[in-house]
Amino acid sequence: MLWINCELCGLNVPGPLYHPLESSSCEMQLCEDFETCRPTGTVRNECDNNDICQYGVRYGSKDYSTGHIATETFKFGRIKVTLRKIVFGCAKHTSLYANGVLGIRSSKFSYCIGNTSDRSYPYNTLVIRDKIELIGYKTPMIIEDKYYITLESINIGNKLLNIDPEILRRKF
Repeated sequence: MLWINCELCGLNVPGPLYHPLESSSCEMQLCEDFETCRPTGTVRNECDNNDICQYGVRYGSKDYSTGHIATETFKFGRIKVTLRKIVFGCAKHTSLYANGVLGIRSSKFSYCIGNTSDRSYPYNTLVIRDKIELIGYKTPMIIEDKYYITLESINIGNKLLNIDPEILRRKF
């Protein structure tokens, strides 16, 4: 699920905030709209007193976000792509210090992290598509709606603990 901060949510939420009333294309979704108001994965939905669809999501870290479901036209900068009627969460309350979250579930994606302190650095890129050409190293991600890393060994100081890697392996 994609959600962004729509009003002051939690403490010290970073800006900018999205103001749905200032948009000519934003539409809050009614509970009767099954396609946009049905629960998916870890997201639960319910209706408020005005029959507007509300969402709630809780993450493994115990952080959360709640608000209304809406649709909006999204425009992406340099590539000048416009996507209409994108369903998103308009967050009213969150415990995360973030502008928002993009949940991509188990779709294929790549994320190239380069010089993150330089906003003009052209290779900090998120790509979501089936065929991605890899140049460099990859870190595989596995199963479910959470991502895990594989623990291979444990060091305390300079001492490597003699632990069978099979014991450290996640059991499904």
